[in-house]
Amino acid sequence: MLRAIIGTAAFLALIAAFSLAVGVILRGTASAVMLLLALLVVVPIVASGTSDAANTWIRRATPFAGLSIQQTMDVPSETVIGPWAGLAVLCAYTGVALTAGFWLLLRRDA
Repeated sequence: MLRAIIGTAAFLALIAAFSLAVGVILRGTASAVMLLLALLVVVPIVASGTSDAANTWIRRATPFAGLSIQQTMDVPSETVIGPWAGLAVLCAYTGVALTAGFWLLLRRDA
């Protein structure tokens, strides 16, 4: 239970950092909000209505995988990603986005 509670706080912090990076990359509030809304809300909803393969891919290979940190019961490994691996996927997306945003910010100022 403690992992789920602390992991949810970490998930929200990583999503905030990811959102900041996307905002810096796109340089527009509206475009960043729409992209993040589509990526974090619309894509998982649409994927849940599709085949199992698409739904499994969404749960394993997108920033949405970070929600697996909230798992408190054992789930078959072929359906979702593990809690720490899911958070690592979100960390990777956030790290890449922050690096790209930092690089673009330095390049724009020069």
